[in-house]
Amino acid sequence: MIVSIMSVSYIGLGLFALSMFTHFRDALKRTQTETQQHLFKLTGGLVLIGSYAAALTQYGGVYGTLILMGILTVSALLVILTLSYRPKALPFTMLICAICSAGQQLLF
Repeated sequence: MIVSIMSVSYIGLGLFALSMFTHFRDALKRTQTETQQHLFKLTGGLVLIGSYAAALTQYGGVYGTLILMGILTVSALLVILTLSYRPKALPFTMLICAICSAGQQLLF
């Protein structure tokens, strides 16, 4: 379940990063509209709320919050490193995380 929560957190933080003009331009090589910017922020927030709900459901209130904070820290570091060294790979890694999360949910 931790892999699934980490994958979803990576996707949410990646969406927040893509809501910024420079990260969007670096990753996708085009400019974004204001509607896309707001959509990425809203979707990123909803995805992070979903990962929090998954952590609370699986581990309870106190441990779920603590585990999620650690997972968010690692996920944020991975998003930062991806944007620093391979910004074009961010959408691809977000897709891989979605597949991993869905696969783990189907298997377990």
